[in-house]
This record gives sequence, structure tokens and C-alpha cells, in this order.
Amino acid sequence: MNSLFRQTRGIRTLLIGILLIGAYGTYAMLTRPLLHVDRPETAAKGPRSQKPQQRTSEFRKPAETWFREDPWVAEAGKQFRDGGRILYAKQLLLQDDDHTVKVEPVAVLWELEGEDVPVTMTAASARIESSSPLTQNSASFGRITRGALQGDVRIRGPHGLRIDGHNFNISDDSLRIFSSAPVMFAWEGHTAVAQDGIEIQLLPSQEDDDQGLMSVSNVQWIRLNGRVQCDLMLQDKDKKREATHLKIDARNGFEFFVPTHTATFMGPRTQRPSVENQILIERPLPSGMVDTLRCSQLTLQLRPEIRPDEKTSTSPGQLELDTIRAEGSRALPVIFQSEQENVIATMTNLLYRLDQRLMELQNTFTDAEGRPYPVRIQQEASELLSPWILVYHADGGKLQSLECRGPGVIRHPEEDVQESLSAAWSESFSFLNGEQPKLIFRKGVQIAQPERQFRMSGELVEVELENRDPGTIHGSSSQAPNAQRSDSPQAESGSFALGGLKPKRILATQNVELFGEQISGKAREQMVVNFTSDNVAHGNAQSPVVVSPVSSGGMSGGVSGEPGAARGFTHFDADTLEAYMVAGGGSETGRLSNIWLKGSVSVDHTAADTNQSFNATGNVLRADTGFLAEQQISLFGDPAVVVSTTRRIEGQRIDIDPRQREVTVEGSGRIRLVSDRDFQGRPLRKPSPLDIYWGDRMSFAGRTASFRGKIRAVMNDGESHDMELKCAGMLIHFADDLALTQTGAGNSFEARASSSGSPASNQATQKRPGIRQIECESLVEVRVDQLIAGNIDAQHEARFSDLVVNLHTGEFKANGPGWIRSTQPDRGNRMKVAPGIMARANTPVRTSETAFVYVDTEFIGNLSGNLNDRIVRLKQHVTGIFGPVRHLGERINISTVSTADLPPRTGILRCEELTIAAVSTPVPDETSFTLEADRNARLESQQLSGDADKITYDHVKEQFILRATRESPATVFHRPGARGEVRSLVGQRFEYYPTRDHLVANEIIGVQASQ
Repeated sequence: MNSLFRQTRGIRTLLIGILLIGAYGTYAMLTRPLLHVDRPETAAKGPRSQKPQQRTSEFRKPAETWFREDPWVAEAGKQFRDGGRILYAKQLLLQDDDHTVKVEPVAVLWELEGEDVPVTMTAASARIESSSPLTQNSASFGRITRGALQGDVRIRGPHGLRIDGHNFNISDDSLRIFSSAPVMFAWEGHTAVAQDGIEIQLLPSQEDDDQGLMSVSNVQWIRLNGRVQCDLMLQDKDKKREATHLKIDARNGFEFFVPTHTATFMGPRTQRPSVENQILIERPLPSGMVDTLRCSQLTLQLRPEIRPDEKTSTSPGQLELDTIRAEGSRALPVIFQSEQENVIATMTNLLYRLDQRLMELQNTFTDAEGRPYPVRIQQEASELLSPWILVYHADGGKLQSLECRGPGVIRHPEEDVQESLSAAWSESFSFLNGEQPKLIFRKGVQIAQPERQFRMSGELVEVELENRDPGTIHGSSSQAPNAQRSDSPQAESGSFALGGLKPKRILATQNVELFGEQISGKAREQMVVNFTSDNVAHGNAQSPVVVSPVSSGGMSGGVSGEPGAARGFTHFDADTLEAYMVAGGGSETGRLSNIWLKGSVSVDHTAADTNQSFNATGNVLRADTGFLAEQQISLFGDPAVVVSTTRRIEGQRIDIDPRQREVTVEGSGRIRLVSDRDFQGRPLRKPSPLDIYWGDRMSFAGRTASFRGKIRAVMNDGESHDMELKCAGMLIHFADDLALTQTGAGNSFEARASSSGSPASNQATQKRPGIRQIECESLVEVRVDQLIAGNIDAQHEARFSDLVVNLHTGEFKANGPGWIRSTQPDRGNRMKVAPGIMARANTPVRTSETAFVYVDTEFIGNLSGNLNDRIVRLKQHVTGIFGPVRHLGERINISTVSTADLPPRTGILRCEELTIAAVSTPVPDETSFTLEADRNARLESQQLSGDADKITYDHVKEQFILRATRESPATVFHRPGARGEVRSLVGQRFEYYPTRDHLVANEIIGVQASQ
């Protein structure tokens, strides 16, 4: 049998079979992810083969040196060398009809070029199966079909290489090496354990692919099965820095795909996805705390190493890490948590590019409208949300910059008053960690600082932060300087301090708006706000260039309150603004000071003391102490204009001291408002201008405007209404704070809500001032013409005294004596008679045309009602006349027409209280009415007259009802037909229908006919 192994081909074949198992087991370790792979050549230079030798120092010395754990190797009776490879064995046996050779125990040593330490392997036995019988006369070994290393297998090598396993098998059919027993690895301080063994897929040479295992040229993939646990020590390129320790626990194995150098740790597969089945990566820190990363799949991309002094890659197999990718799902996302930084980041994808020191956090899922779900970074109680976040690190692991692409927010708990900025944006956000840390927001930006009661919006906003290190939480670092790895995905990933974004200076451009506790405004081009904790800001704003600063007089007068007592509210518009924002938690917190407004400046200031409000326009405005009661403001323009109290002041420079008690205009003038309702409180189809003219004086304070002398209020849109009210004095109470704007020479003003913007802004976008209550003094005259396409369709007139109308509740009241007249079309044709008589001014008129309904009431007591309910009540000696007229302008005059001569459908109601109510009808756009007369009520008409305690008339039903109490019955005089005999009836209730001349009596107690 020994002669068999003297054959050159047989020895080489046996060594190749054993080395396939041992060498590729070693390869599996050496191509571990995150390691610089050094896959040694298994065939070193040297003699092609050697015959078996006696135990000499050539074999004994390597055995004693490299197999100290296995002393039997030095005493092995079988020793073979093939170049740089040596095989030791005690027995070599042929089995299975000479198709199998078994070696037990077995040890193999192979030398590596460039290494002082060889790779060694020991096993209880090695078994190689051949496709042809092995005989003493055989000149060839045949084809290896199967092989195995049985028992405990140990592999040792350079750089601390250790592989411990059990029962490795090799298959020619599948070209696989595999073991189902646990496998342990160690190399250069790294350790790993695969609980369910290993699989290695081999690749044959394309030139000799029919030789099976004898033609293997490379490995396609290596797979570690079951639970894989790794302890990795990643040394920084800067050897002075301490290595980073990572622990990886993957429940479903690991795979390395050799052609692409891709290593993948697997998480949940067939089992129900859960956090327990996710891959867990832990990074212990010198502080004793731990950073963790959970994901469903971890992919590491390696590449041929590029050394700094070489332009091309080194020898094949020398690999280094290129990128790390962690993946999750919507139900089981990737979660990074740093105990030290108090950060939790949630996403579906994490990618780290080592060369760029760039970490990308993404969420790949979208909602039903295609909008991506955001990555969520939580730090203490604060949050950063954005669908794509990029984090760049500088050398040494310090955070260099952070970029959010897509819409996002930075927010803090609503219940906390934060000095840190809250923000929202629609395009992108960047943090630059330079000498001056800076935040940059783009598109649809909104930022706020609750501590200073401050909000700002714009298209591009740059925020300079207070000069402290935002690369550490709360401005202090608790981590050792060498504890970070510049190419580690966890390096400073949570170091962006969301709770420490305290602004030093904000620069906003493009349609900027500012909102504070006492100020709001717009800057069309640029706004700069500097933040200070001093009550008096020392600004560095440039002084404006003004021409001939000639003062046109100051605005003073009245008695001011104590300094700082009156704060008020200010709205401004300008091209640019620069100012200081005061902080510190005192009474001045959130106040703007050292304000410069430039370019088309407009300011509306409404003071807490309403007498101190003003409106100003110009080119440049300076307010050193802001818009307070004790303020001093300088306005420059060509000319500058200030409207306040009784004067309109113009000049190239105006110094303002707005401490007047109220705005007063002496002499006649006009003010215009835009209203959604008419004088009766009814909604208008479109807003209509309301012009109020006065003859003597107008004063305006806060939400109240007072007018004196020949007041005339006009509202006319030329299409649907033309209304006019006259009185001796008028008081209007507004629902909102108002600002007055001078609209031309003289005392001509426009009123609007104080937050609606500048006078030059689009009127359609301005907030219309709501009128809460109108009070008219002395004699009041009202005329209302209803129009259709500009033509008068109905007319209403009234006269009384001291009118008060609350437009919010609809309640109104006035004093008598007075009267109300109304003429409107009888769209239901209820007044039409053919032939018939209609009343004209003094004489009846025959007509068959559609009538107008005429109602005329007089009273001497008072008037009250509700506009919303469309009810009017008249009291004391009330007389009401109703009936048809031929056209607008005609009246029924009962002083010249007797009761017997009243036209048909015409009646007179007399009582102590008359209620008129408008009612809707089934006909669209048609409104009818009812009358209700109480106390001493009397009805007079051509065919029916009567007295009752209560008389009602329903114009829709064409129905009169007369009611009485049992103590005082109703009396009715009825003439049936034009020439009938008048009957007198006494009873409790009567219903009369004039269209049919039909009388229904109830509980009649007396009937009498009269001539």
C-alpha cells in the first residue's frame, strides 16, 4: 500500500482533496466582512512533489513548532511534502474497493508567501473518494467525488487565525464544502460563531470544468448558517486612535458573494417578523454606554484595497470595506439608538459610504398620494422628520454637515417653552458645522422660537447659531477623543443637538413674513433679525442714505402712560428689514428693537392705548426702541407720510412721537369701509363699499369710530342695492382692531383690520372690518332701493330717532314718533284684481296689471326687532296701511280716502303694538309678510271691519284672523259683495279670506243686520 503513495499523482491528489476542505474553510474566515481579506495561495513555490520520508528534522521541527496542541504530529509515521505543503498522518487506508482513501489522524501545514506563520490544520481523520479504484500499479488518482474532514477540525494561521469546527464535507456533484456543526472563527482580534455550520460554493475553472473538484479555481459564495455572532475590532487608519468595537448578532446567518465582494447578514425570513429576529449591532463606548442598530438585513460591500502610495489595487484578494447598508421594512424599520447622545433614529434604509464619510438615512415607503414617509430622529423630547437625511463626518468622527432632502420638520413638545428653534420646510434643510454653525432652509420655510414668541416664514432662511459646539449634546462632550471612528456608520450620527439650536442671527429672503407677540410684517426681499439677551440692542445696521433730512414737524400731544405700559401691535411692509430681537425671559422678551425698514415702507401701529395708533408710509423707517409708547421713530421719504389724529403730515423726514389719545379729524371728510352686509344686516352677494361722510368731526379710537355733523352713509354697488342713511351723529363699533389709511388729499380714509397688510396690498386679500354695532343719534332717515340688474325693483323708507343696531345679534331699537314705508312687487299676484281698483296717491285707479304691495306704518312710541329673524315691532298708537299700488312711488293716503272708499285688498290696522315679520314662500326668491296687531286692535277695509284683542294678516294665505277673549268678544262688520247688506257679528274668532270674500265665524254670540 505504501507504494501507492510513492506515486507523484497520488500524493498531490490526496493533498488537494484535504486542502480543499481546509483551505476553503480558511478562506471562509479570511473573507469575513469588515476585514482586510488575505486569501493565500495554496500552492507555494517549491518542488512539485516528494516521496515519503523518514522522521527527520525537516518534518519534525515544523511539527513541534506549529502543532504544539497536537503532539502526535511530530511522531506521525506518514509524512509527505508537496512544495510548501506538508501532510502528517498515522495511518493511510484504502476502503470501498479501493475507491476511498482514509487518513487518520491528519495534519496539514502550508506555507504562505510573505508570511512568517504558516496555516495549519488538524482533524481526527480525512476521507477522500475517487471515481476510479486506487491500486498499487495505478498511475493516476482519478477524480475526487467526495471528501470529508471528520471529528474536531482546527485551523490556525497568521494574524491570530483560528477556525474550530466539526465534520467538514466536500461534494463533487454540487461543488460544495459544508458542515452543519457550529463553527468558530478568530482573526486579528475579531471573533465569530456560526451556530448551524457553514456552506462554501466552489467554482470550477472554465478551461477544465469537467474535472470537478480537481478543477476548482475559486469560491462563488460562503454562507454561515443559523445564528451568527461576531465581535469585531475595527482599527482606524490613524493607528493612534483606539479601535472601534462592534458586536453583530444575526439570527438567520451570513453570506459572502465572492465575485462582487458582497457580505450580507440576514434577519427575519420565514418566521414571523419581530424585533427579536432582527439583526442587532452593538457598539460599546468608553463611557460604558452602548450604541445599537437593529435591521432586517445588513449588507457590507467590499472592494480591492487602494493604498495611499499606489495608484492601482494590490494583489487580488486584499479587500477593504466600501459601504454598509442596513435595510428594514415599514412594519420592522431600521432603528439606531445612542444611549450617550440620547438619540433614536427610525428609517427603512441606512447607507454608509466610508470614503465620503457619508451616512444616508431614507424611508422608501410612500402614502396613497405618493408622499414619502419621513425618517424620524428623536433626541430627548425633540424630533427631526424628513424622508432623506444625509450626514457627513469630518476626519476624527466630528459631525461636519447634515442635509435633509424633501419636506420636513424640527419640532419640540408643545408644552415646553423652548429656546431651540422649531422649523418646517418643503424642499431641503442643511446644517453646516463650521467655525460659525449655520442652518439653511429652502422653500416654504417656517421657523419659530417659542421662548421669544417669534415666528418667521420665507423661501430661503439662513440661521447662524450661537457659537458653541453643536456636534455634542448640550454643548459638552462626554466621549473620549479617540473613541470615534471616522469611517464608522455610528460615528456621531446622533450628535446634531435638536434641543440646542439657539439662533444668533437669521437671514431670510423672498417673501418673508414675521410674527411676534406685538408685531407682524412682510419683507419682500430680505429680513435680518439679530438675537440678543440685552434689553438694549447695540446694532450694527448701516444707516440709510437720506436726502436733506428736513423735519416736517413731530407728532405729539396728549399724555402718555408710564414707559413700557402701552405695548400695542404693529404691522409693517417693506423691501427689507433689519432688527434685534430681545430675549431673557423678562417683560421685553420677543420685542424688536433697533429696527430699520427700507424700500416702500408702510407701517400700521395699533397701540394698547388706542389713541396712540398711526399709519406711516415712506422709503426708510428707523425705530431704535421698537414700537412702544415711549418710542421715537424717524421716517424718511420723498415724501414720507404719517396719518394720525387730525393731521396728514408729509415731508422728507418725520420724527414720530405717537402718544396721542385718539385719531381725530376736524372738519368734513369721508371714510370708506368694505362690508359683506347691508344696513339691515343681510348678506350681500358680493362685498360692497360703504362710504360715510361727515360735516364737522371724526374721531377714531381702537375699535370705535365717532362721526358728528350731517352724517350721510351710502352703500351702492350699482347692481343689487342702493342704500342711504342720514343722521346728526353716528357711532360705529367694530369687531376687530382697525387701522386708517389716507387715500388721497384731504380727510379721506380707508378702514381695514389692522392685520390685513399695507394699503398697497391687494384689496381682495385684505381682511374686511366687521361692524359689531351702529348707533345713530337724533333724527334718522333711511332709504333702501333694491335693484335688479341696476334697475329699482323695490323701495323702503323709514324715519325715527336714536337708532341702535347690533349686527352680531341682529337686535335693533329706535324711538318714535316715526314711520316705515315699503313698496315691493307682489310676485305671487295676490293683489291682482280684474277689473279692480288700486289706490294711487289720492284716488283709486282701475288696472289689471300685477300690483306692488304697499305697507305704511306710523307709531309714536318705540321700534324694536331683529334683523336675523326679520321681525319689526312698533308700539303705541300704531297705524298700519297695506294694499296694492300701481307702481313704485305711489302711496295710499287714508287722510283723503274714507273707509268705505278704500280699494279692494286694502286695509287699515290700528293697535297699540304691531309686529311685522318677513316670511319665505314656496316660490324661489319670493318673500312675503305677516302682520300681527295686539291690544285695542281694529281692522278697516271695504268689505270687512272689526275690533278684536288680536288681529293677524298672512299675505301668502290672504287670510285675516280676529281673536278675542271671552270677557271681551270680537265684533265684525261684513258686507258680502259690492252691494250686500252689512252684517254685525259678535264672537270669539273670525277668519276672513278677501280673495273669495269668505268669512268663517267661531263661537258666534250675536248677529245683527244693519242698513
